[in-house]
Amino acid sequence: MYPRIPWLAYTRASLPSLAALNLVSLHVSAFLFVYLYILSAMPVTRAQKRDEKAWKECKWLRILAGFFESVMIADMILWTWFPVPNLA
Repeated sequence: MYPRIPWLAYTRASLPSLAALNLVSLHVSAFLFVYLYILSAMPVTRAQKRDEKAWKECKWLRILAGFFESVMIADMILWTWFPVPNLA
């Protein structure tokens, strides 16, 4: 059912635990992506309180959101090899 991965034989992790970790990582990164992206989409309202610093903050929030988006994409690709048995 699972692929044979040579380096995994030397670890104590099992494939179902890696699949569960992948699932948790997918959900957490999806939540953080949406939250940070929404925060980064309001530079004008943030600029009323923080002036020009708000634009730089929104830029970094958008970069962080992009990072969590790439983690989501990697999790979806890994889902192919490590599916959760009850959900696949």
